[in-house]
This record gives sequence, C-alpha cells and structure tokens, in this order.
Amino acid sequence: METDEILNDQQASPRTQKVVRLVYYLVALITSITVF
Repeated sequence: METDEILNDQQASPRTQKVVRLVYYLVALITSITVF
C-alpha cells in the first residue's frame, strides 16, 4: 500500500505507528457505526 511506503520512507518511530494504528481503528469504528 502507499501508506506503508510512506511510513517506511519516514522510518516511523513506534510512537508514530501507534498513532497510525489508532487512526485506522477509529476509522474502522466510524465506518462500522455508519453502516448500522
């Protein structure tokens, strides 16, 4: 995916990866809520 390439280019720190995971999790939650 493009996002993985961007993260690899930036050599994202563990903290940044945690934030990205949180954002993905929130997006998944929001989409699941709007589906119902």
